[in-house]
Amino acid sequence: MFRLLFWLVVIGVLYVVVSGTVPVPGVPTEEIVYSTPPPVASCGSSGCIAVYTLEVANTGRSSQDGVRVRLRSDALASPVVAPSVRRASEVVAVSAGSDRAGIEMYPLGQIGPEEHVALVFALRAASRETVPQWDRVLVGVDPTAGAARQGDVVALSAGRIVNAAGRMTERVVSAVRKAIASS
Repeated sequence: MFRLLFWLVVIGVLYVVVSGTVPVPGVPTEEIVYSTPPPVASCGSSGCIAVYTLEVANTGRSSQDGVRVRLRSDALASPVVAPSVRRASEVVAVSAGSDRAGIEMYPLGQIGPEEHVALVFALRAASRETVPQWDRVLVGVDPTAGAARQGDVVALSAGRIVNAAGRMTERVVSAVRKAIASS
């Protein structure tokens, strides 16, 4: 009898955690992860063009409504390709807003849970050695709520797997409830 009760409690706790009713320890509700891969430079006789891609992912459980990227104005004085936001289904040019003197702010818009976006732009440099690295271009990434940390946006972690399993469970339970209600 106790063995049956033990397994019912374990299954119940797993269901509550995976369905998202109770937060999973170590899985944040609100978190943004961004990565700064090195700029890709193509050089010719007249100089170099460096393409920058800032990848941003919402690894939290809730949607982020107004994620902003702050870049130095002097680095973006005359871009070859203006900054644009690349999503899975579209590419949208973004206009800069002034945050402070010398810093431009680019809004990325709403980023849903497990969604990836990228801010892409290109700059001109005299040579490969003078291509500015991210530490001279990026000031910061500001989420609406929670924290932003630098990391690998496509890396799978146990927390992200549990998050995805919880979302899938919620969708299946919702579909079953709708099927029962329509019967």
